[in-house]
Amino acid sequence: MRIQVLVATVDQTDRGLPERMNLQADALIGNQCGMDGREASTHGGQAVTWILTSDRGVGKNRNRLLSEADGDICLLADDDVTYAEGVFDRVVKAFADNPKADVMIFGMDMTKDGQLFRTVRPKEGRLHTRNCLRYGTYCVAVRRERILEKNIRFSEWFGGGCIYGAGEDSLFLLDCLRNGLRIYGSSVVLGRCAKDASSWFTGYNEKYYYDKGAWIAAAFPRAKHLVKWYFIRQGHRLCPEGRAYVRREINRGIKGFPARAPYADHSL
Repeated sequence: MRIQVLVATVDQTDRGLPERMNLQADALIGNQCGMDGREASTHGGQAVTWILTSDRGVGKNRNRLLSEADGDICLLADDDVTYAEGVFDRVVKAFADNPKADVMIFGMDMTKDGQLFRTVRPKEGRLHTRNCLRYGTYCVAVRRERILEKNIRFSEWFGGGCIYGAGEDSLFLLDCLRNGLRIYGSSVVLGRCAKDASSWFTGYNEKYYYDKGAWIAAAFPRAKHLVKWYFIRQGHRLCPEGRAYVRREINRGIKGFPARAPYADHSL
């Protein structure tokens, strides 16, 4: 099995990115940089193709990368990840050891200001809706043919550069499960991910809970008014404004999503 890394980035001017990420496999780098084109280079004997686009939105970026990829295993990546030495061989082995796995979720060390503050590590074995939605795309690898066969794509409404702040990763995993794909967890830690800044998180404020309501409507259209209570209870512990505040904004997001109304639209 051939592994290929698909890196989503924005306004990237550092052509030393493959070295900084310690890419040890062929890679496609989708750079949403305000222009269109392609650049080819190598890093450590591996082929690196830069796909330059003028559009915006992480979902569009990842969908373009998946459509142009040709690896058997595609490891999805962000530009703030640095991979551990030799980890790509361990990813291929994990798929070989789990032949029924269509998608695998791996571990990641999370750092801030260069210091480790948490290690994300899924349980070994098959994962389901209740235990696979907390992981970011940078922990995910897929069998490319299975994703294309089921025509699974990333949402272009959620995530960086989109009208709703986050959630494209969990929607993607839900889509995989609902299309019959098998998701497995692995204790292999890919490397480290620097969480020094966020392109979308500005605090547990009105927009955060509005966007969360939109995500609930997208993820669970039939059960949205049941599922929302999990997030209302959770939000009550995080938000000093209280439960009524959280419930109001989540309900606004649920109501606004069918029309794809952003938080800034006050006509709701």
